[in-house]
Amino acid sequence: MLVLNRIKVTSSGIPEAAKRIEEHVAGKRGGYFCFMGVHGVSESFWDSRVHAALAGATMVLPDGIPIVWTGRLMRLNSMEQMAGPVFIWDILARANRHRWRLFLLGSTPKALALASLAIQRQFPDAVVCGVYSPPFRPFDDWDVATISQAVRSASPDLVIVGLSTPKQEMWMWRSDKLLPGIAQFGLGAALDIVAGTQRDAPALLRGSGFEWAYRLAHNPRRLWRRYAKAIPTYVWILLRRGARRIEATT
Repeated sequence: MLVLNRIKVTSSGIPEAAKRIEEHVAGKRGGYFCFMGVHGVSESFWDSRVHAALAGATMVLPDGIPIVWTGRLMRLNSMEQMAGPVFIWDILARANRHRWRLFLLGSTPKALALASLAIQRQFPDAVVCGVYSPPFRPFDDWDVATISQAVRSASPDLVIVGLSTPKQEMWMWRSDKLLPGIAQFGLGAALDIVAGTQRDAPALLRGSGFEWAYRLAHNPRRLWRRYAKAIPTYVWILLRRGARRIEATT
């Protein structure tokens, strides 16, 4: 297991992590799963609440390839990139196999409708039991209790959260105790990619360390500030605080 900015990141390979997630959802254990990239590490440094959200997760998975590289420098050779927009297809396949009930939270009403249709076409035994597009406002202005009640009323097995970081981590952290027995997965742009309203980085770029450049080229106005802050912060964390390996099964 990799410890990065005092946050434990799983070093399991994809098959082992997916198996643990499946067992967790099937056992109705609740909890939440964060897919953390360099941006998430940076936000956890600057905001103690984001750090608490990530540190309190059931499992933190390495979404960004720089985190995988850091792990391998620590001789965690089994560590693999588990990007939310790719991992979602594994989650949906398992939902289809087990007939899980899914609640989609995030993005826009149009994207949620398209994502629901796509899931029904490709994974007909998975049930989309509810959707919710949160208000476009700061997270502190959200009515977490009311939204959580809407989720509970749909009786899902799991919630796929498609928000930006750190909003999705804050949501899962704050709502976790209000959603007993319901697992949550913070998958970022994954719902938009399933809906077809956004494209993921080409497969050739995955694992190269240049996925960020593809996203920046397609959305420079929104992302340039993020990367200008996140990349130097990540380097500073490694140089000043370092990363370490601890013995664990994950």
